[in-house]
This record gives sequence, C-alpha cells and structure tokens, in this order.
Amino acid sequence: MKNNKEKIDTLMIELGFEKIKVNNVLNYFLKGAYYKVNYCDELKSYIIETASSLTEAENNVYEYSDVYPNSLGEKKILEELRKDLIWFYISD
Repeated sequence: MKNNKEKIDTLMIELGFEKIKVNNVLNYFLKGAYYKVNYCDELKSYIIETASSLTEAENNVYEYSDVYPNSLGEKKILEELRKDLIWFYISD
C-alpha cells in the first residue's frame, strides 16, 4: 500500500509534472517552474514549495506555495492537491 508521499508523487506524474533531480533533491518540473513536496513535522502538513527557475532551485530559493495539513485526511489532501495543482499551476 502506498503512503501519502507516494500517492502525491503518482498524482504529480498523472498531471504531467516531470520528475527531475536538482542538487540531488526530487523536484517536479512544469512550465519552467520547479516544485518540491515536503512534509513538515512541526506543522504536521505537506507543503508545496515553488522555484520559478532552475537557478532558484539550484540555490534552494523556494517559496511556500500551499500547505495541506494531515488533519484533512489522506483522501481530502489528495483531492485538494489535485484541484489546486490544476487551478494554479496547470491551467493558463
């Protein structure tokens, strides 16, 4: 059975993001921007971080884009993430 991180990874790939390593850290690339998905223990949340260029990603200059608290539950996290990724990052 997949954990949340693996399910998020599957969702990102399904939506057309490309996996790419930057400084040996997994990023997702789409439309010139780089995205990281991290889990923050202090917030008990998944966080999407965004770098608008390869240079920013290489210099670890990411902005927090979205936060998905564990309290939402797995199903709701994946639903909200899918909706937000489509609305904010995929749609023009």
